Amino acid sequence: MLVPDIFIDTMGYAFALAFCKFFFPTIPTGAYVHYPTISTDMLSSLDDTSPSLTQGLNAGTGKGLRGSLQKKYWHLFAQLYSRVGGNVDV
Repeated sequence: MLVPDIFIDTMGYAFALAFCKFFFPTIPTGAYVHYPTISTDMLSSLDDTSPSLTQGLNAGTGKGLRGSLQKKYWHLFAQLYSRVGGNVDV
């Protein structure tokens, strides 16, 4: 098996870091993430009361049952993304 000397994520796929740590626990990991998979701006864009600078495609879609479930899913995904992104060594 070809084992890397260091694993660097530049795409924002934090789950790749967790997989690398799982399969190669002694290999150091690093990350440069310019566009993360999910961000606080994305989470705040679900509210129609957010500033116009953060309103985009999802502006105001956090209303009702579907919106509430979407908010919960996005917040859960953000927490998981943060946890696995914490596997960075460098």
